[in-house]
Amino acid sequence: MSNGSNFMYVAPDVAPSETFSESFGKIGERMRQAGIANQQARQEAQRLAAQNQRSLMAQRNSQYNALLNVGKNTENFSMADLEELNDLKMQSLEKFQENPDLFANLLTNLTTHYNMGKKHAQLKTGAFSAADEYIALLGNTRDFRGPEGMMPILSAEDFQTKNKSYDQMGEKTGERFTDPTTGLEMDVFNYYNPGSLTTYDASFRQKHSGAEIQRVEDQNGTVKLVAIQNGAPIDEQVVSGPLIFYPERGSGKYFTPQTINIERTTPEDFLSGRGGGINHVVTNVRGQVQAKEITEDQARVILAESVSRVFNSPSGTGMQAAAVDMWNQTYGEQYGQFNPEIAETYQLQTPLQMFTDTFLDLANVSYKEPASSSGSTRQSQFAEDSKRYSVKTGLPDAFVQDQQDEKRGVLYQNMDEELQSYGTNTQELIEGKRVHIHVPHQKLLYRDRKFENIEVYLDQNIIMLEKADNYEGKESSRTTSNRWSPERLNDRYWSSLPEKKYDIIQIYDAQGNPTDAMNDLMLDFAKSYGSDPQVNENTLMQIIAEKFSQQ
Repeated sequence: MSNGSNFMYVAPDVAPSETFSESFGKIGERMRQAGIANQQARQEAQRLAAQNQRSLMAQRNSQYNALLNVGKNTENFSMADLEELNDLKMQSLEKFQENPDLFANLLTNLTTHYNMGKKHAQLKTGAFSAADEYIALLGNTRDFRGPEGMMPILSAEDFQTKNKSYDQMGEKTGERFTDPTTGLEMDVFNYYNPGSLTTYDASFRQKHSGAEIQRVEDQNGTVKLVAIQNGAPIDEQVVSGPLIFYPERGSGKYFTPQTINIERTTPEDFLSGRGGGINHVVTNVRGQVQAKEITEDQARVILAESVSRVFNSPSGTGMQAAAVDMWNQTYGEQYGQFNPEIAETYQLQTPLQMFTDTFLDLANVSYKEPASSSGSTRQSQFAEDSKRYSVKTGLPDAFVQDQQDEKRGVLYQNMDEELQSYGTNTQELIEGKRVHIHVPHQKLLYRDRKFENIEVYLDQNIIMLEKADNYEGKESSRTTSNRWSPERLNDRYWSSLPEKKYDIIQIYDAQGNPTDAMNDLMLDFAKSYGSDPQVNENTLMQIIAEKFSQQ
């Protein structure tokens, strides 16, 4: 063997630090542990999700119950409030299930309705409630604590009406209002006046029958009426809408009895016009007797019926008190110890009969023979004046001239509105039949003003009175070229303001009776002819009737 020619290096035999199998096993272990960790994470997430779901469900259940439990105590609630609260609760539960995010708004809405109903229910809650107060007064178990000299008007029928008004609060219109915040639908009501079954709408229109009425709708579903006079609003009233906006919910007016003055109204007072007096009826029947349209007995029957109607009405308590005084004085007894049946048994007059007989004697509807034509100068003057009474058509010339005057015409800017307040207009007067009655020499003094011409439009139910003087106005010392402009028709520019030449009065009221203004004019017309036996307080009405009966 030669040295070195066949030498080969062999590495040392060293054992490996980690086998492949071992290394792979470690990777598997790490993967296994990672899997376990992921599983644990998923399980924790699922646990948290389940926990959150349970919490959310618990919250939803709590919210649902909160809606459901609104209004657990509805004692003494009105029927209208109960119906609406139950309806809104059912709607709220449905909408909550559809959209739980509405919960806060729905709960606020329901709670508000409930609180409003609770406020209304206080009228019947407690020993001293408004309803119990009325019942106590009705049963004479409690004294009336109102103003001295006043007494309440009480009856079981009136309490039933007030109770019905309390329960209903209005008439359903059949319309529904949708709350834009929640989508809840609510019934729309024509609201009642508290304690009555008369709607605000009806009473407001009656109160302002001569004015223009405008309807104004609000975004909350309410409707307001506005009365307009001469282009300007003079009054307003919310008349309808959802129940929650009812203006007088919980008002004591629901069970507050009406009161009347119990001051005595004697037959003399009643004849003069106090206590609901019927002096206009007396005037009418006297004229009918004089015209031989009815007999004296028929006239007395008419007056007796009128007296009885007022006597037995709520405004007749003063008459009743005076009649009892008369009865007690006549018979020396207290009428309160008797009743009409007992009085009839003993053939005693009732207080009403005594009052009526005395009134009829005072009214004196006996026929009076007309004086002869050879009477006084006054009588001759009336005869002469009456010859000039005439039937015409259209507006008086003096009215037209005044209205068209370059300066004074400004006084008539609101003439159409004024005529509308009396139920007529200029065109009707232009086309209408007119009776012209001239009272010369400024003898007619009506309400402290002198007039000389009476223009009667019976079909339009008005009279135009032409002033005799003091309508031109007196200028102030302040100089101006625009004194007649509307903004300067005031005390700054005038010592006394100019007036329209004509005043307007209404002849008959809504019940067909002469108005107070007409009664005053009839009386003042009669006075203008002094003691002339041919002229009485009914003469003017007779002239009007006669002239308008002519073809």
